[in-house]
Amino acid sequence: MKTMENDREETVKERISFIDIIKYLLKNKNIRYIEPEINELLELRYPVLDFIQSLVKGGVTPYFEKVMSYLQKYTQLQSRMEEEVEDLLRELTTRKILRKVPLGKIVKCPECKSLKILNKYLCPRCSSDNIKHIYIFSHIPCGFTGSSSELKTVNGKTVCPKCNKELKEDEYTIRGDIFICNDCGSTFAQPEIMHTCTKCHRQFTAKDALYEDLYRYEIVVEELNKYEYIVVRDLVGLTLQTHGYSITEPKVRGLSGIEHEFLVVGVKDGKTIAIDFVREDEDADTKLMIVLGKAVDLPMVDIAILVPGKFKLSRPSEVATNVKILRYKYIDEIETVISDYLK
Repeated sequence: MKTMENDREETVKERISFIDIIKYLLKNKNIRYIEPEINELLELRYPVLDFIQSLVKGGVTPYFEKVMSYLQKYTQLQSRMEEEVEDLLRELTTRKILRKVPLGKIVKCPECKSLKILNKYLCPRCSSDNIKHIYIFSHIPCGFTGSSSELKTVNGKTVCPKCNKELKEDEYTIRGDIFICNDCGSTFAQPEIMHTCTKCHRQFTAKDALYEDLYRYEIVVEELNKYEYIVVRDLVGLTLQTHGYSITEPKVRGLSGIEHEFLVVGVKDGKTIAIDFVREDEDADTKLMIVLGKAVDLPMVDIAILVPGKFKLSRPSEVATNVKILRYKYIDEIETVISDYLK
């Protein structure tokens, strides 16, 4: 039972850390999309996720150190990086925190699904890769028409084989192009394409290739805020339980008979604590007024309201005898803030 609780706590903290980092990217780096990229090693990467790791290493804020083990799944520190990234993107897309935007197709090896593919252009007659691509052009000043293979180079300049004058960009036109096999002499309009996987050495054609969709991922701020609310609720509940509180239905009946709803309600030794939370898409003063209204009807309940540090409240921090405003900058700090409040 203890192990299950520890696992749940760890999962909640991982999610909180990731939310904080995404919010950091949105606010400080103005990043709205997680873009794909195929790097020099022919690996599909999402540089934003690598940037997250650099935040950890660079110590942007001290608490980022806590998420290193979580981030290792989504960086090049593990051999299964690609699969782990796909799992993460799939989970966040399912939760609607990310929205998939199609970009196109990528070609993978049908055997091992690697992107590390070499492409060969082959002669359709003899399958040799000893081919060349030439253009048919006309030199306007002298009227010469021929292939690009007939051009000459004199003193570093490309010259016409007929008039021996420099071939200038606005003085010639391309009539067409063709491929020639240097081995069998065949001419053809298009070569055959053969792919070779450098990882498993499988050779395959376009008919056998594995085609997969490539996406960019848009961060959906509204859904991120909703998800943040759920995760904060879980963290607050876990923190109260750590201090010996039993979590009850998040509603408390007031003197008026009206049931007031909160983020989390905990009970310990006959004492009731109700905690509420201001989301970043809410008006903090309006939310505080609502909580104060509840407090008047609930004089026997200790009420705390979590408020992000960016909000400037028009009311003082001490707003009522049974209401306490708890300030925090990052969600990761909420556990400490509540623990201090409960002491």
